[in-house]
Amino acid sequence: ILTEPVNIPYNIRNSVYKMTGKRGEYGGHPARTKRMIEGIKKLGYDDFNYQPRSVKEIGEQVHVLSNVKTLRFAIELKNKGVIKKLTAGPNIVVFSDEYGSIIADAAIDLYLQPSQWAADMHIKIEPRLAGRCEAFPYGGVGIDLKQFSPREFDRRNKVLIYHKSEDIQFIYRIRNLLKKYGYETTILEYGKYRLQDYIELVNKSEFMVVVGRQEASGNFLTEAWAMDTPTICFDPRFYHWDEPREMEIEGNVSTCPYLTEYTGTRFYEMSELESILSDIDSYKKKFAPRKWVSENMTDEKVSKLFLEKIGVL
Repeated sequence: ILTEPVNIPYNIRNSVYKMTGKRGEYGGHPARTKRMIEGIKKLGYDDFNYQPRSVKEIGEQVHVLSNVKTLRFAIELKNKGVIKKLTAGPNIVVFSDEYGSIIADAAIDLYLQPSQWAADMHIKIEPRLAGRCEAFPYGGVGIDLKQFSPREFDRRNKVLIYHKSEDIQFIYRIRNLLKKYGYETTILEYGKYRLQDYIELVNKSEFMVVVGRQEASGNFLTEAWAMDTPTICFDPRFYHWDEPREMEIEGNVSTCPYLTEYTGTRFYEMSELESILSDIDSYKKKFAPRKWVSENMTDEKVSKLFLEKIGVL
């Protein structure tokens, strides 16, 4: 499993970064890489290595998690016959035709995206990926049930509003509707909190209302579910990108691709949210988010699905 090319300059740089604290043990998307590697280890599967220090240590099958330079490096090794099977994804490009459509290179046997809608988008942009681009099981990110566990707080009538997109006026409308039904609310702005703050606020909430536009997988949702907090997600099924270029998707896009009836529900119109709140007791009877996560999304279970997906197990 690679997140960077294997050569002397990268080895030296990474050693310096680790010594100075600029980077931890895992590269690429650190959370995804860590959860995957630790999940594989928990499975007891030891026929793999992560970021070896020499080409001689690279096996016949390689998965590139991130970095365009790393993918180019692996493609070269595949073309030289060093690598027999090459899989990649998901943290390499935003759109599939970037960098000369590198992820559609014929040397890549399978490219993984964090969810089905993201895989479909990649294929639509770059049709050569058809048959070679699939969804990464649960985004490839398991959950640490010890780190994200329920705490002893009084959750009754407390709701956390997670604000990732939409005008603040829309958030206030949601807040006022929740107040109408007797809930005390806290608004948490995306990117403006520490992880420990998030853990505490989620644990103090009966449920969380999430307002966003699109999530490839939604790791923060899984974390909330692991803390036994269901999520009610605003899911408009529309997204407009301004960067790295202008693009729109309508219909096949989601803010909560792995949401189930056991972990929460979704709404688009305010009337739908009010309908949910007016019948919240019926929803609560189905909600069992931590149980669902423990049965489906632990590090071991997600890593096992990943190894099966790439044909190792």
